[in-house]
Amino acid sequence: MNLGLVKEKSFYKLLLTLGLPMAVQGLVSFAINMTDVFMMQFVGENELSACTIANAPFLIFFFVTSGVSSGACMVCSQYYGRGDMPAIKKIMAVALDVMLLIGGCFSLVLFFFPTGVMQLLTHNQVLVEIGAQYLKIMAPTYVLTGFIMTYMLVIRSIGEVRFALILEVITLLINIILNYLLIFGKLGLPAMGIRGSACATLIAMGVAFLFCIWFLERKEEKLGFRLRDLFAKKKSATKQLFKDSYAVMVSELLWGLGLAMNNVVFSETGSKELIAATSEVGIFAQFSVVFIAGFAVSVEVIVGQLVGRGEQKKLSAVTRTVVLISLVVGVFSAGLTLLVRDPILNVGKLSGGAKAIASQLIGINAAILLFQAVSSTCITGLLRGGADTKVVLVLDTLSLWIIAVPLAWAGFHVFGWAPIIVYFCTRVDVFVKLVFAFVRLKMGGWVKNVTHIPGGGTPYE
Repeated sequence: MNLGLVKEKSFYKLLLTLGLPMAVQGLVSFAINMTDVFMMQFVGENELSACTIANAPFLIFFFVTSGVSSGACMVCSQYYGRGDMPAIKKIMAVALDVMLLIGGCFSLVLFFFPTGVMQLLTHNQVLVEIGAQYLKIMAPTYVLTGFIMTYMLVIRSIGEVRFALILEVITLLINIILNYLLIFGKLGLPAMGIRGSACATLIAMGVAFLFCIWFLERKEEKLGFRLRDLFAKKKSATKQLFKDSYAVMVSELLWGLGLAMNNVVFSETGSKELIAATSEVGIFAQFSVVFIAGFAVSVEVIVGQLVGRGEQKKLSAVTRTVVLISLVVGVFSAGLTLLVRDPILNVGKLSGGAKAIASQLIGINAAILLFQAVSSTCITGLLRGGADTKVVLVLDTLSLWIIAVPLAWAGFHVFGWAPIIVYFCTRVDVFVKLVFAFVRLKMGGWVKNVTHIPGGGTPYE
């Protein structure tokens, strides 16, 4: 039976070469971000809840960073397919400048107004006081993380994935060791609790930033980007990048705000058990999608490179192939989530009620992963790789803000639904996007070559 799949072994090799390191890097990155929350289980439910709520600004910041870097990655992958390295350097410089500015703003607000930020996120004064201590120390990590994430994602578009993985592993080891020492007061150090967790993350990200600068200045030769390139004149390049990728940036921002709003719905219950349970579910939700996200980004890069080389005729076979593979990725991710659910829940200090709620919600999340794998591959991988970013923006906005967020809010505030039903409502966007993504791919017209302008040349010359 001829399914019209890609037959070239080089395609599958490239997919594996890009996707597997990205997935492993995502797994390590997730572990870095969640180390604080995970270790707070051994301190107490107040600390766990406060740490989770205090990380809501980072969730928003993560999606802002993801929007800028993903937009740059999308454009760079097409220029890499075209072989235009000077254009990629200009795009990199613009993206890093933007993230230094945004990261700096987040850092300043969180450092000077940590209590005010916590009061916007929860009415529980105990959690406000604990979370404010954590936020103030964590504030400088935002500007460091923004720079590192943006640089690493953009160099992925040119096939440079090894250093990013090594850097993430080093950062994870430093973070885990320092968390253990500073939270619990080992080797003669004071037991700092949640403040120790924040200090550990700050030190780990500081070391990662220095390694990133060293690699950028001394080792990376494929692109040849250096810090001095940040100061080059690039007004026209800035305008062009925002024109090419603003829809990606807005889409990621709205997505992050939507997830934060879902967290607020659960925090408004005032139930420490429910907040602690959803905190644990948040850890599993991020863990379960790392392979899905890694695969989707690798598809985005490959599609972008094909478009940049003018090989759009291959995309029909590529589409069928990656959708089929995404089903396998979804099954694997769901199975892995269920496999580690009980061992991880049992090592923490969650109460019996919180653990029971968390177990149910994690089960629902695992069941949704199969659909999420296909949806992410279609939207993040295919449509975004083909630069169909405005349609992706509409899909994200419609599914999350018009359907999922209002439905979850109404389920809790108006209908008084059980937490398990409200949680399902927060994930209903996955199914909505999947249906419309298939329709869009079937319609055609989703491929746009952003490197081409009438009369020849490129917009970044």
